[in-house]
Amino acid sequence: MSKSGRVYLFSTSPNDLPKTGNLVLIQDHDKPAMAFRVLQTNVEKSQYIAKRVRRYDTTGELSPGQNYFSIEKVADLLAPPAPDLAPSPTPLPTPLPSMTPVPESLPEASQTGAEAPSTEEAPAATPEASESSEEPNLEIYDYDDELDGGTSPRNLKRDREGIERTSTPAAEILEIPEIDPLNNMISFSAGFFKNMSQMRFKGGTHNGIAFEYSRTVARDLFVEGKSPQDSLSLDFGLGYYSRVDLDQHNDVYKVTPIYAELDYQLHFSETFAWLFYAGIEYNAILSTENVNTATYPQDAVTIQNIQGIQHTLGTGLLYNMGPQWYFRVIVGWDRITAGLALKW
Repeated sequence: MSKSGRVYLFSTSPNDLPKTGNLVLIQDHDKPAMAFRVLQTNVEKSQYIAKRVRRYDTTGELSPGQNYFSIEKVADLLAPPAPDLAPSPTPLPTPLPSMTPVPESLPEASQTGAEAPSTEEAPAATPEASESSEEPNLEIYDYDDELDGGTSPRNLKRDREGIERTSTPAAEILEIPEIDPLNNMISFSAGFFKNMSQMRFKGGTHNGIAFEYSRTVARDLFVEGKSPQDSLSLDFGLGYYSRVDLDQHNDVYKVTPIYAELDYQLHFSETFAWLFYAGIEYNAILSTENVNTATYPQDAVTIQNIQGIQHTLGTGLLYNMGPQWYFRVIVGWDRITAGLALKW
């Protein structure tokens, strides 16, 4: 649900996706809750975005994550009858009280005591509409020409503003949904790590694992619009790998890299994002085997080369595999890893 409460994102089965521009009635406990006009559909994710055009008395708003029964209007049941151009031989009967038209202006209606007609599709009152006792208790800005044309005697919004109102096309929707609204992510990956402590190389790559937590700290830094969208996150990581036989006497060094990075992401869609990262890392030696600086003086130099500070720099991608689950790949100066990530 959007912040204004007027635009919703729905998920449904692929066979039940409504057509863009159609009306969809959402029911809550077998009663009409809201009517929506479909703005955009996503066949790949079986989702569609719709804007509320009518709200009923039974439900104030829909609850995210809940299931609702829906009905799509695909066509009119019967074509409207042709107008009778012949003059009527007798005067028309007096209209029923329930069909009394609204007076020409709303202030006159309040002075004479006339009331707007009531129908089954009348919208629920809102706090904004009920702030003044002189205003009718209707969401007049939710008037829809197609939905209300056969049931409402008058376009109240046109009466108030004195202009002709037409349905707002999907291209004019002001709210741009965020491609990635989730702020937290944890990831577990495995791959190859390079040790460059003191900014020097000693040996090649080493198999290892890494665990990482990311927190989004900013959005819309350099690009704005529907796509792409960008974000900046702060990442904290902890890894593990071992280095064996560096000095050719069966010596073993177990290393834990601890790093902090800035991660800049470009989100091209809900499925794919490109990322760039840079940061600093400290390689800590957890334990050693067959290492003795007294017996092997070169071990002291090896420890100095392995343990210390290094920089991190690279790129990668995120691919959405399912709700909140991502496949994450990193190709960097310090490591090449792949694994799973979970966002919330």
